[in-house]
Amino acid sequence: MSVRCDGPGTILLVEDEPAARAALAAVLRADGYVVLEAADAAEAIQTLAEQRTSRAICLVLLDIVLPIGTGLDVMHYLVAERTYIPVLAMSGSTRDLTAAAQAGADAVLFKPFDTDQLLTIAASLCQAHRRARDRLTTIPQ
Repeated sequence: MSVRCDGPGTILLVEDEPAARAALAAVLRADGYVVLEAADAAEAIQTLAEQRTSRAICLVLLDIVLPIGTGLDVMHYLVAERTYIPVLAMSGSTRDLTAAAQAGADAVLFKPFDTDQLLTIAASLCQAHRRARDRLTTIPQ
């Protein structure tokens, strides 16, 4: 099933802790986002593959430490598929965030973080992604 959104955008939230995932999803939805959820890297990759043709996902909010695979696996999938979707990596480990930044994350958040900070970065990345996507779809053939 593909997802379309006319609002701020669609975010793929990848977080293995159910309570944290529910809280983050609630904050994002309250700000107008459509939120797709995944608990591990395998679910995230499956969702990205299913949503590829819709081009609806404007951001992957990605926990780096996951029970099945890692956030870095998800980032490597995006690169291998030549799919540009901004990645906002999150972790409580500076080492993990450094690895994510080196792997190409567009931004990083150290856990715990302020939800206003999350929403500001998410809005900026989604708007930039939408502008870039729109420019690509309006280029004359």
